[in-house]
Amino acid sequence: MPRVLPAAGLYAAAALLFLLNFWFKFPGELNNDAWNQYAEALSGHYTDWHPPIMAFVWSFLLHFADGAPGMLALQLALHWLGFALVADGLRAGGRPWLGWAALAAGAFPVLLYYNGFVVKDVAMGSAFVCAFGLGFHYRIQGKPLPLAAGLCAGLLLAYGTLLRANAIFAFGPLLLYLYCGRARMASFVRGVAWSVLLAAAALPLSGFVNHTLLGARPSGVLSSLQLFDLNGIAYNTGDLSVLPPEMRWTQDDLRRCYTPYMWDALSAWGDCSAAWKRLGPLDSPARAALGRRWITQIASHPAAYLEHRLKSFNSELYFLVPPKHCRYGGARDCQNLSAREIRFDMLKKNVLTWPVFWLAAGLGCLVLYRPGRRRTAEAAQRIDPAAETGAAVRALALSGVLYLLFLFPVGVASDNRYAYWTVIAVLLAAIIGFDQARALMRPANRAQAGVLALMLVVIIAGMAARLFNLTVFVL
Repeated sequence: MPRVLPAAGLYAAAALLFLLNFWFKFPGELNNDAWNQYAEALSGHYTDWHPPIMAFVWSFLLHFADGAPGMLALQLALHWLGFALVADGLRAGGRPWLGWAALAAGAFPVLLYYNGFVVKDVAMGSAFVCAFGLGFHYRIQGKPLPLAAGLCAGLLLAYGTLLRANAIFAFGPLLLYLYCGRARMASFVRGVAWSVLLAAAALPLSGFVNHTLLGARPSGVLSSLQLFDLNGIAYNTGDLSVLPPEMRWTQDDLRRCYTPYMWDALSAWGDCSAAWKRLGPLDSPARAALGRRWITQIASHPAAYLEHRLKSFNSELYFLVPPKHCRYGGARDCQNLSAREIRFDMLKKNVLTWPVFWLAAGLGCLVLYRPGRRRTAEAAQRIDPAAETGAAVRALALSGVLYLLFLFPVGVASDNRYAYWTVIAVLLAAIIGFDQARALMRPANRAQAGVLALMLVVIIAGMAARLFNLTVFVL
């Protein structure tokens, strides 16, 4: 076994990386969503359009630093502590070089690009990686999770889950890994089943926390999804009766205002804001009837709904899209681009930035790290590094994959940052499981061949779509 290096140097390196990261990203960048949350943090009055828990935490941090620096410091502290805990777990388990690789993964370019933004995606990823790191640090050494560490991990897991609507699907695998010894060794099918059940339980709980405990006012946020889907169904069928009559929509409006890239054109701030405004206030009859119309039209036009959702999901995954595909989505900052800017996008948004790449890699981890045969009660008492490694890899990969997959029914916009947690989860899963993956490198290994084939198909198809300026899936 390699010599186990002391932990002090590893944590010192993590602290230095945190300071450098904070210095380069200071004072933190805010997008439009973050500015709205900052205003809510200042006022103390929250809505459910954005996660009220983030505004609540931000309001506390404003006592120490005005503006974004407090939230930036919290995000980066959780980020680097999480990666350091994973690294230290690998070090203590006799794999020091993988430990240093795990720490270095915190500075992966995709993560460094986004972690200076004070946004819910980064806040969620930072909370989740720290929660996982607390558990992994003990689990990989065969130690029980101490009460204090378990409570801290639970609070971080709850915080992260409240930060994004689809985070409830990432939450289940992490919860099972942290607290359920037998369930974390479960098969893929059982892991998915448990995760879906936990997501179903977390949904009403998150509503209780947001509206009852934090007092967030309803904002009609669900209407954005419903309006986006109805407009997509109408566009694919050419049937304006799909839409609420209050919208008074024309065929020209439909052609001008629909894109699978994002719903924003239909919003109160979009170019087609009449769609939102004509529905009236939140308590209007038109809005009250929107949910039933949404369900009815999906049931009546399943093929049109599926086409709309597949195109939207493809756009969110940045899969079969032309370079700078936002130019086909009505984004104002993507109009009148030069040919050089479009070509440069192929380099800037390379394969390592595509969410679909990380989705495929996560699925590959789940294929390669299937649980072995059920262990006897006596064997279960002994430390099995391979089993503990597999459990950690599966928890991370399944969390990252489910998080991204459930953008399919609920996503309303395209942005690489929506895959932030998936990148962290799959990247760490690949590092933690590196030794076992290397042992699987055999020509006759069908699972390995299937994973490599999937990755190649994703890369080749994605590159071909960009080289040939394929627009059929984005228009």
